[in-house]
Amino acid sequence: MKKNITIALALVLGTSAALADKHSEKKAPDMKKAPEPKKEEPKKAPEPKKEEPKKADASKPDPQIAEVAKMIGGTWKCAGKVMDPTNPAAMIDGKATITNKVAADLDKWWLQTNLSAPMGKVTYKSVAYTTFNPLEKKWMRFSVDNMGGAEWTSSTGVKDGKLVWEGDSVSQMAMGPSNKAKVRHSEDMTDPKNVKMKGEMSMDGKTWMVGYDVACKK
Repeated sequence: MKKNITIALALVLGTSAALADKHSEKKAPDMKKAPEPKKEEPKKAPEPKKEEPKKADASKPDPQIAEVAKMIGGTWKCAGKVMDPTNPAAMIDGKATITNKVAADLDKWWLQTNLSAPMGKVTYKSVAYTTFNPLEKKWMRFSVDNMGGAEWTSSTGVKDGKLVWEGDSVSQMAMGPSNKAKVRHSEDMTDPKNVKMKGEMSMDGKTWMVGYDVACKK
Protein backbone atom coordinates (compact mmCIF):
# COMPACT_ATOMS: atom_id res chain seq x y z
CA MET A 1 0.00 0.00 0.00
CA LYS A 2 2.76 2.31 0.97
CA LYS A 3 4.50 1.42 -2.27
CA ASN A 4 1.44 2.29 -4.32
CA ILE A 5 1.11 5.65 -2.57
CA THR A 6 4.76 6.38 -3.32
CA ILE A 7 4.27 5.47 -6.98
CA ALA A 8 1.13 7.53 -7.21
CA LEU A 9 2.87 10.49 -5.56
CA ALA A 10 5.76 10.12 -7.97
CA LEU A 11 3.38 10.09 -10.90
CA VAL A 12 1.62 13.20 -9.62
CA LEU A 13 4.91 15.04 -9.02
CA GLY A 14 6.27 13.91 -12.34
CA THR A 15 3.14 15.01 -14.16
CA SER A 16 3.18 18.34 -12.33
CA ALA A 17 6.83 18.81 -13.21
CA ALA A 18 6.17 17.90 -16.80
CA LEU A 19 3.26 20.28 -16.96
CA ALA A 20 5.42 22.93 -15.35
CA ASP A 21 8.17 22.38 -17.90
CA LYS A 22 5.71 22.37 -20.75
CA HIS A 23 4.19 25.55 -19.46
CA SER A 24 7.61 27.20 -19.17
CA GLU A 25 8.35 26.34 -22.79
CA LYS A 26 5.43 28.46 -23.96
CA LYS A 27 6.64 31.86 -25.02
CA ALA A 28 4.89 34.93 -23.85
CA PRO A 29 2.91 36.45 -26.66
CA ASP A 30 4.82 39.23 -28.43
CA MET A 31 3.45 42.65 -27.72
CA LYS A 32 3.12 44.55 -30.95
CA LYS A 33 4.97 47.84 -30.69
CA ALA A 34 3.03 50.91 -31.59
CA PRO A 35 4.41 52.40 -34.84
CA GLU A 36 6.78 55.26 -34.17
CA PRO A 37 5.57 58.59 -35.49
CA LYS A 38 7.31 59.60 -38.70
CA LYS A 39 9.81 62.36 -38.25
CA GLU A 40 8.99 65.19 -40.57
CA GLU A 41 12.06 66.78 -42.09
CA PRO A 42 12.10 70.55 -41.82
CA LYS A 43 11.01 72.13 -45.04
CA LYS A 44 13.79 74.01 -46.80
CA ALA A 45 13.07 77.53 -47.88
CA PRO A 46 13.02 77.77 -51.66
CA GLU A 47 16.30 79.07 -53.04
CA PRO A 48 16.03 82.45 -54.74
CA LYS A 49 16.18 82.24 -58.47
CA LYS A 50 19.49 83.36 -59.86
CA GLU A 51 19.15 85.91 -62.56
CA GLU A 52 21.41 85.13 -65.47
CA PRO A 53 23.54 88.07 -66.59
CA LYS A 54 22.20 89.70 -69.68
CA LYS A 55 24.25 88.82 -72.70
CA ALA A 56 25.58 91.67 -74.74
CA ASP A 57 24.13 91.96 -78.20
CA ALA A 58 27.07 91.09 -80.43
CA SER A 59 25.41 92.83 -83.36
CA LYS A 60 25.63 96.22 -81.62
CA PRO A 61 28.60 98.26 -80.33
CA ASP A 62 29.43 97.79 -76.66
CA PRO A 63 27.59 100.51 -74.67
CA GLN A 64 30.87 101.49 -72.97
CA ILE A 65 32.03 103.03 -76.24
CA ALA A 66 29.21 105.59 -76.19
CA GLU A 67 29.77 106.25 -72.46
CA VAL A 68 33.45 107.03 -72.99
CA ALA A 69 32.60 109.21 -75.99
CA LYS A 70 30.46 111.41 -73.73
CA MET A 71 33.40 111.92 -71.36
CA ILE A 72 36.19 112.59 -73.85
CA GLY A 73 34.25 113.76 -76.88
CA GLY A 74 34.97 117.17 -78.37
CA THR A 75 38.13 119.17 -78.98
CA TRP A 76 41.00 119.36 -76.52
CA LYS A 77 43.93 121.79 -76.53
CA CYS A 78 47.20 120.39 -75.22
CA ALA A 79 50.44 122.08 -74.24
CA GLY A 80 53.68 120.84 -72.74
CA LYS A 81 56.96 119.22 -73.74
CA VAL A 82 57.48 117.07 -76.84
CA MET A 83 60.48 115.28 -78.29
CA ASP A 84 62.57 117.36 -80.68
CA PRO A 85 62.27 115.59 -84.07
CA THR A 86 65.80 116.72 -85.00
CA ASN A 87 67.27 115.62 -81.66
CA PRO A 88 65.35 112.80 -79.93
CA ALA A 89 67.35 113.27 -76.74
CA ALA A 90 65.98 116.82 -76.27
CA MET A 91 62.52 118.09 -75.35
CA ILE A 92 60.97 121.29 -76.72
CA ASP A 93 57.78 123.21 -76.06
CA GLY A 94 54.91 121.83 -78.06
CA LYS A 95 51.21 122.23 -78.62
CA ALA A 96 48.60 119.90 -80.04
CA THR A 97 44.93 119.78 -80.85
CA ILE A 98 43.03 116.55 -80.21
CA THR A 99 39.50 115.90 -81.42
CA ASN A 100 37.54 112.87 -80.20
CA LYS A 101 34.26 111.65 -81.64
CA VAL A 102 32.33 108.46 -82.34
CA ALA A 103 32.96 107.31 -85.90
CA ALA A 104 29.42 107.40 -87.27
CA ASP A 105 30.61 106.08 -90.63
CA LEU A 106 31.74 102.87 -88.88
CA ASP A 107 28.33 102.39 -87.24
CA LYS A 108 29.63 103.78 -83.92
CA TRP A 109 31.87 100.81 -83.20
CA TRP A 110 34.95 103.02 -82.88
CA LEU A 111 36.03 106.24 -81.17
CA GLN A 112 37.94 108.33 -83.68
CA THR A 113 40.74 110.57 -82.45
CA ASN A 114 42.41 113.13 -84.71
CA LEU A 115 45.62 114.75 -83.48
CA SER A 116 47.49 117.68 -84.97
CA ALA A 117 50.77 118.96 -83.49
CA PRO A 118 53.10 121.54 -85.09
CA MET A 119 56.73 120.36 -84.84
CA GLY A 120 58.95 123.07 -86.26
CA LYS A 121 58.44 123.32 -90.01
CA VAL A 122 56.21 120.25 -90.16
CA THR A 123 52.93 119.34 -88.54
CA TYR A 124 52.55 115.89 -87.07
CA LYS A 125 49.14 114.33 -87.73
CA SER A 126 47.64 111.06 -86.63
CA VAL A 127 44.31 109.26 -86.71
CA ALA A 128 43.48 106.66 -84.04
CA TYR A 129 40.54 104.29 -83.64
CA THR A 130 39.59 102.91 -80.25
CA THR A 131 37.07 100.20 -79.32
CA PHE A 132 36.25 97.77 -76.52
CA ASN A 133 36.83 94.02 -76.80
CA PRO A 134 34.19 92.34 -74.55
CA LEU A 135 35.81 88.88 -74.79
CA GLU A 136 39.20 90.02 -73.48
CA LYS A 137 37.63 92.88 -71.49
CA LYS A 138 40.23 95.22 -72.89
CA TRP A 139 40.28 98.45 -74.85
CA MET A 140 42.11 98.33 -78.19
CA ARG A 141 43.58 101.24 -80.14
CA PHE A 142 45.08 101.39 -83.62
CA SER A 143 46.64 104.55 -85.05
CA VAL A 144 48.50 105.74 -88.14
CA ASP A 145 50.30 109.01 -88.81
CA ASN A 146 51.47 111.20 -91.69
CA MET A 147 55.08 110.06 -91.28
CA GLY A 148 54.51 106.42 -92.13
CA GLY A 149 54.20 105.36 -88.51
CA ALA A 150 51.64 103.05 -86.95
CA GLU A 151 50.97 101.57 -83.55
CA TRP A 152 48.60 99.16 -81.84
CA THR A 153 48.03 99.23 -78.10
CA SER A 154 45.63 97.89 -75.49
CA SER A 155 44.46 98.87 -72.00
CA THR A 156 42.53 97.20 -69.18
CA GLY A 157 40.69 100.46 -68.56
CA VAL A 158 40.56 103.29 -66.06
CA LYS A 159 41.82 102.57 -62.53
CA ASP A 160 41.90 105.29 -59.88
CA GLY A 161 41.35 107.88 -62.60
CA LYS A 162 44.34 106.70 -64.63
CA LEU A 163 44.63 104.84 -67.90
CA VAL A 164 47.69 103.09 -69.38
CA TRP A 165 48.08 101.90 -72.97
CA GLU A 166 50.84 99.46 -73.90
CA GLY A 167 51.81 97.97 -77.24
CA ASP A 168 54.05 98.16 -80.27
CA SER A 169 54.81 100.65 -83.01
CA VAL A 170 56.59 100.82 -86.33
CA SER A 171 58.12 103.89 -87.98
CA GLN A 172 59.04 104.19 -91.65
CA MET A 173 61.41 107.06 -90.79
CA ALA A 174 63.45 105.20 -88.16
CA MET A 175 67.19 105.28 -88.92
CA GLY A 176 68.30 102.72 -86.31
CA PRO A 177 68.84 98.95 -86.65
CA SER A 178 65.10 98.40 -86.24
CA ASN A 179 62.02 100.42 -87.07
CA LYS A 180 59.95 98.73 -84.38
CA ALA A 181 59.57 99.91 -80.79
CA LYS A 182 57.56 99.35 -77.65
CA VAL A 183 55.20 102.19 -76.73
CA ARG A 184 53.43 103.24 -73.55
CA HIS A 185 50.87 105.99 -73.08
CA SER A 186 49.67 107.19 -69.67
CA GLU A 187 46.56 109.32 -69.17
CA ASP A 188 45.80 110.88 -65.79
CA MET A 189 42.14 111.92 -65.60
CA THR A 190 41.83 112.51 -61.86
CA ASP A 191 41.10 116.12 -62.80
CA PRO A 192 38.69 115.82 -65.75
CA LYS A 193 39.21 119.48 -66.63
CA ASN A 194 42.99 119.12 -66.87
CA VAL A 195 43.97 115.73 -68.29
CA LYS A 196 47.67 114.89 -68.18
CA MET A 197 49.09 112.75 -70.96
CA LYS A 198 52.52 111.19 -71.31
CA GLY A 199 53.94 109.03 -74.10
CA GLU A 200 57.08 106.89 -74.00
CA MET A 201 58.90 104.57 -76.37
CA SER A 202 61.59 101.91 -75.96
CA MET A 203 63.66 99.99 -78.45
CA ASP A 204 64.46 97.17 -76.01
CA GLY A 205 61.51 97.27 -73.59
CA LYS A 206 63.83 98.36 -70.76
CA THR A 207 65.09 101.87 -71.47
CA TRP A 208 62.29 104.36 -72.10
CA MET A 209 62.40 107.79 -73.76
CA VAL A 210 59.69 110.39 -73.26
CA GLY A 211 58.00 111.39 -76.51
CA TYR A 212 55.59 113.90 -75.01
CA ASP A 213 54.41 115.13 -71.64
CA VAL A 214 51.44 117.47 -71.93
CA ALA A 215 48.30 118.68 -70.18
CA CYS A 216 45.01 118.94 -72.11
CA LYS A 217 41.96 121.10 -71.52
CA LYS A 218 38.63 121.07 -73.29
